[in-house]
Amino acid sequence: MLLGGVTFVMSIFRVVNWEDDDVRRYAWNVTSNTIAIFLAVLFFQGNKQMLDKTLDNAGVSEKFEVVVHIAHCGVYLGALLGVIGLKAGVWTKGPATWFTQEDWVIADAMLYNYGEKVTKEKVRAVIRAQKENKESEATSSVILDKYGLEIPVKKRKKEKEDRQAEIRCWATLLAHCAGFAAIAAGANMQGSSLFCSSPLLTLLPIGIITVLLLGGFQASNVMRNKLKKEAQAENRKGVRAALVQEACDEAEVDILALVLSFLLVQTLRFSITAKLPNEEGLEEPPPKVTMREAYLLWGAGLCILGAVVGLHKFAGNVVKAVEEEEEEGNNESASAKEQVKEKLIKAGMNALTMGFAWCLMWGSRYAWMANEVLGLPVTSIPARIVLALALSLLATWAICRLDKISDSAKLAKSEQAHQTEELVESIVASISLMVGFTWEHSFDGAVTDMAMLNKAHPAVTKFCMGLVVVGLLHIPWRRYILRKAIDLEALKKTRKAAEKARNKEAIGMQSPASSAA
Repeated sequence: MLLGGVTFVMSIFRVVNWEDDDVRRYAWNVTSNTIAIFLAVLFFQGNKQMLDKTLDNAGVSEKFEVVVHIAHCGVYLGALLGVIGLKAGVWTKGPATWFTQEDWVIADAMLYNYGEKVTKEKVRAVIRAQKENKESEATSSVILDKYGLEIPVKKRKKEKEDRQAEIRCWATLLAHCAGFAAIAAGANMQGSSLFCSSPLLTLLPIGIITVLLLGGFQASNVMRNKLKKEAQAENRKGVRAALVQEACDEAEVDILALVLSFLLVQTLRFSITAKLPNEEGLEEPPPKVTMREAYLLWGAGLCILGAVVGLHKFAGNVVKAVEEEEEEGNNESASAKEQVKEKLIKAGMNALTMGFAWCLMWGSRYAWMANEVLGLPVTSIPARIVLALALSLLATWAICRLDKISDSAKLAKSEQAHQTEELVESIVASISLMVGFTWEHSFDGAVTDMAMLNKAHPAVTKFCMGLVVVGLLHIPWRRYILRKAIDLEALKKTRKAAEKARNKEAIGMQSPASSAA
């Protein structure tokens, strides 16, 4: 186990420093998503166990329990809007000077203070410009450290980037928590005596939860539209309101996709094993499965992946058309309908790709249960870790192969290159979900075992452990891992823009020659 752990850590170092920029970006995103899932699940599970303990003591009905879980989800949705608004600065008055403000920052990634501000009086380019009585137009320069060595610095919109990283951090964590709360409500509804008699009936709670989530999203959207109107009334550009709108829209699509994919795969597994999993995706007691169940679930996952590939172009065209209609729309009600339509299409496609990941993950779990690999029960911590390691290695291989496919489409300058790249991004995102949740199962099992050491109050112990771990880990995750993923995404966009400008310039240079001929 120790040898496997060391090998895995060194493999992570290898893949996050891969020669290919895309693979490196995928690796950082997968690592970031894994940690985000771990933090969100740990925080949510602690809260939920305290909530369940309170409900058990009160002796409430299963219907009331579902209502409480829906309200729990509503709390996270409210926190999502409130925290993102706070980080974007929409609750404060005055101009958003930070949006365009540029600062000199350390540009040497090998230094501990990489990205920190430096005073412009230390920057060589600024000093030279001051001697010539003019403003410096340089965007990169050097400063001297205490050893007299030159340290590269460059101009960046540091505060804007910091705020965007914090927004992404809290949007991700709170979106996961809201999704888990909605899953708890939907799974409890599926397991109720009203719906648990057949797989077909378990589809009804999915529709109910979807409608409730869309209602919550719409309530949030009303508040976001109010922020936009306030900005317009004060003759402001509304950049902060736009940041909130973008972050909330992305988070809501992720929430809806997570809930739809998980609950639909719950129904699929119910139809295969004749046993409905609980809200954590576990069958209690575990059913006796053979490789047949694993093959069926893997086959369903491949069918879902085929559907994603087949529908990707169509869905992309529909979303583009909806966005155009939304921009042309003159009244708010029409715009709201277009937003809901766009959200449903995006969430539906993301749910399909996530469904593929869930099928692969649970199918692998069934395969382990059927063969009891290494003589370990699948519920044991060592079995969970080995399964997570195996799926992580499979994910690394799959990501490299997918990147090859994307690169081949680019080199061939195919018309479908952009759509192929988008499809690969979507599949990689679903793979990161699979990796994240397989490791989360390992982490959660270990945390639960530790909490059980305090037999008198295990729920309180897990709640406190969740608060401490999230408090300690979310800062380094946001500052170093999430920020690295964001920087690599920004680099990709910058290079795309540069390539587009270069191609446009080349076409412009060819036009006069063509006219002369």
